[in-house]
Amino acid sequence: GFVWGSCPFFGGGGGGATATGTHADGILVGVMALSMVWTMQVVRNVVQVGVSWVKYLNFSCGDDWELCRAFRDTMARSMGPVCLGSVLVPVVSLVRGSARAVSLVAGDSDEFLFSCADCYSGVASRLVTCANRWGFVHIGVYGKGIVQSSRDTWEMFRRARMEELIDCDLTSSFCFFCGVAGGGLSSLLGGSWTLVVHKEYATQ
Repeated sequence: GFVWGSCPFFGGGGGGATATGTHADGILVGVMALSMVWTMQVVRNVVQVGVSWVKYLNFSCGDDWELCRAFRDTMARSMGPVCLGSVLVPVVSLVRGSARAVSLVAGDSDEFLFSCADCYSGVASRLVTCANRWGFVHIGVYGKGIVQSSRDTWEMFRRARMEELIDCDLTSSFCFFCGVAGGGLSSLLGGSWTLVVHKEYATQ
């Protein structure tokens, strides 16, 4: 992430686009930000797939692989499903989150809104079987595609009657909250320091 963010294309392109401030420049900055987010998703998912492969070999055969070798193997055999999953999984997560929000807002008061929320929740529940973050473990272990891995993983959850438990997983929400809180705290400390040391730059 540091290398990607410090490359001349991102620094020069983003800086130049924000300086001129036209509509096309705004689109360019948005595309660059999406590209960076996707790149970070790919890096995270490559790590997850590589570690899954190492742990599977350790549990099933007792083999101890080096992580560097596992990452090289992951990049050689699973890069396509990881890249596709890095696009699909955040989109499906966004749809599921919005479906939950619509269901909470709809409640039982309005018949039409309740039926729309129920339909939207059904679509979100169907999509989660096609792309979910637990499918990356199956990509690492079995080398399947993201859609097949997600279906197989969700079917395992369904057979074990763990769907409700998985739906109540707060790990990602907790990590997001900690990230936002850490960023807010850093901004507060940096702003306070700037106010004390360089008062004329505090507003900027």
